[in-house]
Amino acid sequence: MEQPKKKIGRPALPVEERKRRKAVYAKKVYHKYSDRRKERVMCECGMTVSRAGLVDHKRRSHHKNNMAFLEKLKKECVVIQKK
Repeated sequence: MEQPKKKIGRPALPVEERKRRKAVYAKKVYHKYSDRRKERVMCECGMTVSRAGLVDHKRRSHHKNNMAFLEKLKKECVVIQKK
């Protein structure tokens, strides 16, 4: 009789073990970058937001209104030079 072929590679881990390893890894990586995500940065519209919320902020109407206002100011402002 012919013996069944052996599978090449590592044996599959049980589901519980995979979940446990994934949780440990995710916790380690999340805390590694959480300080950077909380850091406050200045958006080009003039508002201060966290890095994590910057993309979401740019989708909001508040950002669009501020940008429109800044463009309007750039067009209407006249620079006065000293003599």
